[in-house]
Amino acid sequence: MKSIIIFASFLFFSAQSFGQASFTAAIQLTKNNVIYTQVDNPFSIQANVPLSDIECSINRNGLIINQTHNWFIIRVTEPGYYAISLTQKSTGMKTTYTFRAKNLPIPFANISNVSNDSITTNQLLGTEELSLSYLPAFDYSITAEVISFSVHRISKDNKRSELNNYGGAFSNEIKELFKSCSRDDILIFKKIFAKGLDPDTLKIPDLIIYLK
Repeated sequence: MKSIIIFASFLFFSAQSFGQASFTAAIQLTKNNVIYTQVDNPFSIQANVPLSDIECSINRNGLIINQTHNWFIIRVTEPGYYAISLTQKSTGMKTTYTFRAKNLPIPFANISNVSNDSITTNQLLGTEELSLSYLPAFDYSITAEVISFSVHRISKDNKRSELNNYGGAFSNEIKELFKSCSRDDILIFKKIFAKGLDPDTLKIPDLIIYLK
C-alpha cells in the first residue's frame, strides 16, 4: 500500500513539475527596444498557454492595458527601469522582463522646414512661425508647442539686435526685423522653450539660420 502511495505521489509531483516547466511566455515591444514616458507603448505577448491563464503586471505605478487578444500597451510617467511580469494563473509560474523607460526626445526647431542651414530672404519673409519637429525615425505621433523664444540678428557688418517672442507665431516686431535682414546676415533663434507631453518645460536647442 505504501508503494502505491509513494508511486502516486511521484506521478503527481512529476506532472506538476512538467506543467510548470512547460510554461513559456515572451514580450515583444512593437516599436522600439525601450519604452517612452507619456505615450502608449504597444507590445504583444506570445505564450504556449492560453492568454486567459496569464496575468500581466508591471511595477512602479506603470499601467498595462489589454487592447485586443495578445496586444497590450504600456503607460509610464517617469523614466527608469520597469519590470513586467507574466504569471501563469493555474501554476503560479512567473517570468519577468525588464525594460528601460526614457523621456520623450527633444524636438528641433525649424522655419520653412529648414533647420540649422541657410535660406533666402524671400523664404524668410514667407514664414509665419517657428515650428518644432521630431526626427522622422521617431515612430510616435506627438507634438510640442513653442512657448517663447528670442531672435538674435547679426548683420553682415556685425551689427546686433535681439527681440523676444511669445508663442510660436512671429510677432509684428519679429516680421519687421526679418524685413530689415539681407544676404549674409545670421539669425540665431535661442532661449526656445516649449510645452510637450512631458510635464516639464522643454528647452529646445538653438536654431541658426544663414541668409543667402
